[in-house]
Amino acid sequence: MPISVNWANAEKTIILFKIVEKFTSEEYLQGIEERKALQDTISHKSSVIADFTDCIGLPADALGHYPRAHKIMPHPNFTGILVITGARGIIRRMARIFSNTFGKLHFADTLEEAYEIIKRRTATDA
Repeated sequence: MPISVNWANAEKTIILFKIVEKFTSEEYLQGIEERKALQDTISHKSSVIADFTDCIGLPADALGHYPRAHKIMPHPNFTGILVITGARGIIRRMARIFSNTFGKLHFADTLEEAYEIIKRRTATDA
């Protein structure tokens, strides 16, 4: 499976949504549903890191699926903090389009930087 969705910390406040190879839009949407299923298991807010470091391109129909992805993204236990890591080239450009259209995304070059962004944002929002 090109997409894995797991807790990134023992406190269950950060979910790591990792894409490790070429993926389909349906696999991406299924990953969002898996993220929401994890969030169903907690009673507090959590943030998401979407790691594209090892991703190989985007599906040809990715732009057409962005509105659907945005529609299923909300969850009562989601802080709204989504950090994109490792996005380069077309992936980064598409993420910026998504951010400009549907809401603010944060970008980081490394997972460490992503954790710092979440730490700062959650401290600010608290």
